[in-house]
Amino acid sequence: MIERHHDPDAVLLALAHPVRRDLVARIARGDATVGELAAAHPITLAAVSRHLQVLERAGLIARRRQGREFHFEARREPLDDVQRLLDGLRLHWTSALDRLAALAEDPAIPTEPRRRNPTPTKTKPKTKTTPRKRSR
Repeated sequence: MIERHHDPDAVLLALAHPVRRDLVARIARGDATVGELAAAHPITLAAVSRHLQVLERAGLIARRRQGREFHFEARREPLDDVQRLLDGLRLHWTSALDRLAALAEDPAIPTEPRRRNPTPTKTKPKTKTTPRKRSR
């Protein structure tokens, strides 16, 4: 079996819209037709169809024809890919924050913040002088 990875950006973008999230949740409960999905929303059938196309391109749903109707079923694989991405980010940030907490609790670290760029002291501006003539 060929393992296919889905674009997490496309999946997250598809799930960013509340109507699409609702459509995915409804399809996850069982196959549904466009008409059944549209009945639950106060938008046109064409608008529901466009939302379904976005979800389909992201790989979150699949369309199959049964007679004269299209039925949609949910696909889990794109969500698994996003979950792996989020798990990696969580691991990275958890370890980074743990290291930061350990540094903050280290008594050897001074409590006073160190200035990065101390303000320079003001000095008297130099005036341009002309050389003096020597007297003989």
